[in-house]
Amino acid sequence: MDRVTKAAAARFEQPLTSHDLFVKVVVFYGPGRQPFDIHNMAKPIFDALRGHPYNDDVQIRKTEQSKLLLDGAYRLENVDPEVVARLADRREFVYLEFYQLTDEEAAQL
Repeated sequence: MDRVTKAAAARFEQPLTSHDLFVKVVVFYGPGRQPFDIHNMAKPIFDALRGHPYNDDVQIRKTEQSKLLLDGAYRLENVDPEVVARLADRREFVYLEFYQLTDEEAAQL
């Protein structure tokens, strides 16, 4: 997870927010990888990001987690060019999106 922490530190000089968050996690994996549970993959990622996009992973109130095979056929719309480049590399990677929850959204959880 050291690579995750270093990548986060390079992208986020300081935490984006101290508010509650919704985090979307997509793990793109190769065909030779052993089967894995996505929920077991997310927690170490959240821990490694502590202090960068958020102060502490206790701020994460809601998540959406998925895993996608790199060899899959996908239709891409409105996708970050960096994701397209990573898919073209055909190397495993993790894509994350962070959304700040409103007080109303957080109260409903």
